[in-house]
Amino acid sequence: MVMEGRKRRRPRKRRPEPEISAKETETTESIEEAVDAGGEEEEGTRGGGGFFACYLLSSLSPRHKGRTYIGFTVNPRRRIRQHNGEIGSGAWRTKRGRPWEMILCIYGFPSNVSALQFEWAWQHPTESLAVRKAASNFKSFSGVANKLKLAYTMLNLPSWDNLRLTVNFFSTKYMKHTSCCPKLPKQMRVNVCVMDDLPCYVEGQIMDEKDDFGDDNDEEDDEKNSDGDVNLSTGSEMAVKGIKKVLLEVLICLWSQICQLKGSKKMLMEVLISLPIQICRWKGSKKMLIL
Repeated sequence: MVMEGRKRRRPRKRRPEPEISAKETETTESIEEAVDAGGEEEEGTRGGGGFFACYLLSSLSPRHKGRTYIGFTVNPRRRIRQHNGEIGSGAWRTKRGRPWEMILCIYGFPSNVSALQFEWAWQHPTESLAVRKAASNFKSFSGVANKLKLAYTMLNLPSWDNLRLTVNFFSTKYMKHTSCCPKLPKQMRVNVCVMDDLPCYVEGQIMDEKDDFGDDNDEEDDEKNSDGDVNLSTGSEMAVKGIKKVLLEVLICLWSQICQLKGSKKMLMEVLISLPIQICRWKGSKKMLIL
């Protein structure tokens, strides 16, 4: 007796993956640009009125000559003391390069979010949509001279060229490196003054030495670590509320884009991948909030 073999099932035809149209790609890039470079007009109303600065450090240690460090702070005087180990809290990543010298700070950002976006782009020029085209002309990003040239180049890009920012050097020691930098927009100015003469101290914007929530999300040369410790004080609670509002609006924007995907999983992944930027820093957290 011959047993009939099982009938072989026909393999199901896989549905072709929906192609991503040029319009969808453009939408994805616009979302990334909005989060990465920020819209200055909208952010000017969020968390404004404070002192928000991005700064550049250089190691004075002979063993770490040429090492630099980029960060964000609302209290430069306290922050440099943290980096040099004079006081605790944060700045653990710069322990090896001590002592550190703060070369300059760029202040005048309309909000802490705007300053954080500039900091992230300064740290990751090849990943930022707002900067990577201009960054392609750089052979290296290491060293003080290249970091200064990159900052001046960024300040001339559409994302920041309409802001009234001040590039404040703390001495004339490093100003020689600006000779090869592009000229700043006319509303921006270059200043030289000691740290105690910054507006945040002269105008009394910082009343408490503990009023700082700069953290170790700053990037040091040759180190790829996104972990960061956070120091939030009572005086920065309003700023955190402003960031939470920004986060909510970004999520709403993301949801509206997802609703237009029409089942495209590939497009959904691209939208999700396009939003890896630091939005907020939380008390006691050792990781950035990644969207």
